[in-house]
Amino acid sequence: MYYRTEPEAPLTYGTEVFDTTTGTFTMMGQLSRPTSYRSTAITSRHVYWLVQEDRDRGETAVRRADLDGTNVVDLSPGTGPDALQADNLAASDEALNVSAQGKLWQFSLDGTKQRVSCDPGEQTGVASPGGRQVIWVENTTGTPQLVTRTHPVGLCQ
Repeated sequence: MYYRTEPEAPLTYGTEVFDTTTGTFTMMGQLSRPTSYRSTAITSRHVYWLVQEDRDRGETAVRRADLDGTNVVDLSPGTGPDALQADNLAASDEALNVSAQGKLWQFSLDGTKQRVSCDPGEQTGVASPGGRQVIWVENTTGTPQLVTRTHPVGLCQ
């Protein structure tokens, strides 16, 4: 994740991947002209990052690209009723876990989104050790607890 300035040009935000084997950088494609970036994650197949298209609104697109920078898609839109206010993410080869407004969401590779926990408190500190497993800090009881789950719970009522 970086930003660049060119003489007499607007600030440019982007996501680049550095290949330690070849020593080359690969620029990820864009679907828009973001105003800011947040967390990034990389797996053996994809790069994920959070993009704000309007910094004042707080809504964040959850974006994914192949390692070569192609096939860029938004798993979650950056605006509208389905947009998240995401602040962190963690990925494995099977799932992407996103923290948004104190709640955790898990995205399958096809973009399907499900809640990880239905607890009413705040879930923070997301980590993805592998597969669909997710680890987080649960703050519902007022005493932080480290929690793990091997799959999402689905829809919360």
